Amino acid sequence: MNHYEEIKREVDAAPVEASAFPVPASLILVAIKYALKRAWSSEDRDQIKEAVLKVYDDVVVPADLPIVDGALETAIEKVVRTILSSLLDAALG
Repeated sequence: MNHYEEIKREVDAAPVEASAFPVPASLILVAIKYALKRAWSSEDRDQIKEAVLKVYDDVVVPADLPIVDGALETAIEKVVRTILSSLLDAALG
């Protein structure tokens, strides 16, 4: 199963209100909702985490942060990705 495609589809289909919340938090909510739909194995949960992080890399990282620029923007993206990864570990078990 391609978790990336399924999660990306759910992110794209999320209501506008959900997307108003910061994207990493929205990704966590989508990942939890997606993971709870079925009883996934630990291997599937690892793949779900990888898929969510890929969505973050493909959707969030290319987006420009208008307030920050350059090295600071890159540092913020890396910190947020690390936090997102830790939160996914906690949420997905």
